[in-house]
Amino acid sequence: MRCGFRALKLVVSNIDPPRSSAVRTNQGGFEPGEDNNRALTCILQNFHNVGPVFAAIRLKPALRFVPLERRKTEMGAEMQGSSTAHINRDQLKSVQGQIAFARRSPSEKAPAIVVRGSDGPLVSYDVTIRDARPIVDELSLDREGFTLVQHKISCASERDPEVMRDRYLEEMVPFIKDYFKASWVVPKRDAVIIRSVGGSSVPPAEKGTGLVRPYVASFAHIDYAPIAGPVMAAQEDQLQGIPIRAYSRLMIIQAWHALSEPPQDFPLAFCDGNSVVDTDLVDTVYENYDVKHKTWLVHYSPVHRWYYFPEMTLDEFALFKGYDSEDDHNPRSAHAAFDNRRAYPNAKPRKSVEARFFVYYD
Repeated sequence: MRCGFRALKLVVSNIDPPRSSAVRTNQGGFEPGEDNNRALTCILQNFHNVGPVFAAIRLKPALRFVPLERRKTEMGAEMQGSSTAHINRDQLKSVQGQIAFARRSPSEKAPAIVVRGSDGPLVSYDVTIRDARPIVDELSLDREGFTLVQHKISCASERDPEVMRDRYLEEMVPFIKDYFKASWVVPKRDAVIIRSVGGSSVPPAEKGTGLVRPYVASFAHIDYAPIAGPVMAAQEDQLQGIPIRAYSRLMIIQAWHALSEPPQDFPLAFCDGNSVVDTDLVDTVYENYDVKHKTWLVHYSPVHRWYYFPEMTLDEFALFKGYDSEDDHNPRSAHAAFDNRRAYPNAKPRKSVEARFFVYYD
């Protein structure tokens, strides 16, 4: 019994922790090691008398430090994955864009910047943003966290913002439900945003609703911290008078349509969720337009890999994941708008519509 207790104690110490315990920093990082995994296998074989307990425990191998340069190399190989024979992502066409990030430390040597829509202390970095169109077929919402979908909406030319919102949701809710083979989908009505840079082509919506905004979010962020996902879903059910139902899985799926002609001056960039770790994220509270919830800002890291879809048309839209109750399928994929007029000096002022959907499974 004493030996069994020691074995159990060792196993418990290697239970899979939250993602935040797998710390990686700009000086290097940690990754799973194999030695403890073999040791635990032997323990399980030799102390099978505590069997029922082990069945409920997911094991986590030990972590070992990885220097930054090696981490970059291995991250690059991981990004290419099984697709190496087809496309080397490091060789994709790219542009440079300024993106604002949360300051990591007071000594961070980057220019401070003030960005509308964020109250936190931000710094600006010039980042490489790769063209993701050649790798669309390889992208996964469960891995990178974003993809491009072919689908044309019929309300793109609608000028009335409230009508636009209602028609957009009428079209998109059944599409999202079918795309994900979901049990049911609830749109977050107050999260439909029509952005019109310059603001001249869209009449103002009701004051204070936030439906029409003449600016873009040019700072790296994830709209919902994990704790906010179920809370916001339940709140939306309450606001819409939808009875609470039990579910096995909940996702927050976000859609982004460009409504202006390509190329757009401020397209949306996405950070590959494989390249983001929890120490790159900082909790903050979003509070605006009568909405308040936990969100994440993002610290800059040279390991991050940014992508975008250039020259988007009305026949397609970007789809990305904001939350997944199955944490193994919940990439921390940040996004931000960036000024792309260095690459396209004559780019059109951006007009876009975005929305968020609670996607449920029985």
